[in-house]
Amino acid sequence: MSLACAAWMLLVTVGQRPAAPPEPFVLPNGLRVVMRERHANPLVAVDLWVRAGAREEQEGEVGCAHFLEHTLFKGTRTRGPGEADLEMENLGATLDAATGPDAAHYSATVARAHLDAALAVLADVVRNATLPDAEVERERGVILDELAQHDAAPSARLIDLLYAAAFDAHPYRRSPGGTAAAIRARSRDTLAAFYARTYAPDRCTLALAGDLTPEQARAAAQRAFGDWHAPGISKNEGSGIRAISAPEETPLRRVRIRMEMAAPRVGMAFRAPAAADAVMACAAQVIAALLGDHNAGRLSALADTDIEASARYTPRRDPSLFVLTASPSAHASGQDAAAQLAGLETALISALNGLQTAPPGPAEIATAKRAVLGRLLFETETNGGLAQAIGYADIVGGDTPEAFRARLQRLTRADILRCLQSFLNPTNRITVELVPASTTGAAR
Repeated sequence: MSLACAAWMLLVTVGQRPAAPPEPFVLPNGLRVVMRERHANPLVAVDLWVRAGAREEQEGEVGCAHFLEHTLFKGTRTRGPGEADLEMENLGATLDAATGPDAAHYSATVARAHLDAALAVLADVVRNATLPDAEVERERGVILDELAQHDAAPSARLIDLLYAAAFDAHPYRRSPGGTAAAIRARSRDTLAAFYARTYAPDRCTLALAGDLTPEQARAAAQRAFGDWHAPGISKNEGSGIRAISAPEETPLRRVRIRMEMAAPRVGMAFRAPAAADAVMACAAQVIAALLGDHNAGRLSALADTDIEASARYTPRRDPSLFVLTASPSAHASGQDAAAQLAGLETALISALNGLQTAPPGPAEIATAKRAVLGRLLFETETNGGLAQAIGYADIVGGDTPEAFRARLQRLTRADILRCLQSFLNPTNRITVELVPASTTGAAR
């Protein structure tokens, strides 16, 4: 059965009230546990989310979230460098990690019989890291290499610049990975202070998905994390969610940056809803699907003009950005960079204006909903994908996959139009142009 067909069937049947998923539960120390049962195979995905992303970094701590994600594995009070990774490998698993704007997370999928052993390793890593000086310096070089690759990619650089232009004070203005200058400047003491402040049980959500029951999930979480009390951390010193004022209103801005690249790129960004604004967050994802990319959606028509374009929106804890990007296709030729820039911007504006002047009808909206649901089905097909989805939803305050499916079915054309009018307002548009370093002409 095709993914599109499966998505359509689920969209039709979601209103039949499937069994409600287990409610999250909280250990006495404040650690939250979310779980889903899947008994098709004897595997369990583990994904521990910590509110220790770039959003939590204060002045003088930029890059700490990413740096810690690299160094927590490099030694604990009872395990030397590399031993945690080796133990996980001996269990038939790999311990992965990633840092984002709102959280860092640590994940693995193991045989059900090895769940306690895997949780013990994970708990030791996040609770008892020693941050050895030699390992900090070794990982500093690794991170700098990562950042160099990131900064050399025009698509990644464009997204970073859009966020930097859109936010004046909010931490979202910074790339979650940090900057090369910040990584060079971070001391082991600064990392340790950030670790002590942000890694506490009541800042964590443990997501489990696979071959276990809610009772087994609670017992396993209690065995691994129940005696974690993070001494010395008080509610007033950063435990829980960092309070950040609502992002400021953004004036119309245009930025032009030169970099070594073959062809220009244009990005446009608009203030977008937070995850907790569930109806508008759902509508924004449908609008992204309505616009689509060069394979589907309204932006696909640009392929005939040798333009590749896409729309994207990911809900975050705080209001973030809805982003459109465009670049010449690989075989485009015959225009100079200035003409290409003008064409890219005109194409994106035209697609946006088209949503206002020719609003989507029921059939187009249904197609976009199926695309959104199809992506969700694909992302949650594995236990690991499902654990990531429920953990992320809990940490940013958004819909669970089940709640999102139901909300997607209920979403109306009026909701979509309200989102367009409220968030994709041309007066709030940020435009960033990336141009080849050899291009002449002043920024507009």
